[in-house]
Amino acid sequence: MKFAIIEDSRSQAEVLKALLRSEGHQVDVFADGASFLAAIETRSFDFYLVDWMLPDIDGDVLVTRVRERFGWEVP
Repeated sequence: MKFAIIEDSRSQAEVLKALLRSEGHQVDVFADGASFLAAIETRSFDFYLVDWMLPDIDGDVLVTRVRERFGWEVP
């Protein structure tokens, strides 16, 4: 599976990334909502791990935008 981690804490993002990679998953990390929103214009992910309090946008807004773009079936 391909995971997107949207997390502004570098240490937390690295722990999540290491755990997921150790299970054989592909992982991309984004430190803010803007870089993630730009990425989903050209890349696709199977699963999203979203920090609820990002420096530039709230996590619930990101989830809303993902669901608007890809539907409600996105985990």
